[in-house]
Amino acid sequence: MEGSDMTYVESQFQYFLENQDQLVKEYEGRILVIHDGSVAGDFDSNLNAYLFGKDRFGSGRFLLQKCMAGPAAYTAKVTSFKTTI
Repeated sequence: MEGSDMTYVESQFQYFLENQDQLVKEYEGRILVIHDGSVAGDFDSNLNAYLFGKDRFGSGRFLLQKCMAGPAAYTAKVTSFKTTI
């Protein structure tokens, strides 16, 4: 990703990727609020993390990220079935 093409939230996700190993050592299993390239808070629930981030930084100015090792922290598998009746 080019720096100028990267959205704010993408840049915060890039921080997570670049520091994932160290973050997992300190915050494994927690929900991180990432703002301006650092961890602003860590929480045990998405709701608490979201409310903190929204109150402190406003919508769209922070990233919520589950702190886990490997790609499982940021990869989702979606399965869809089409049924015709």
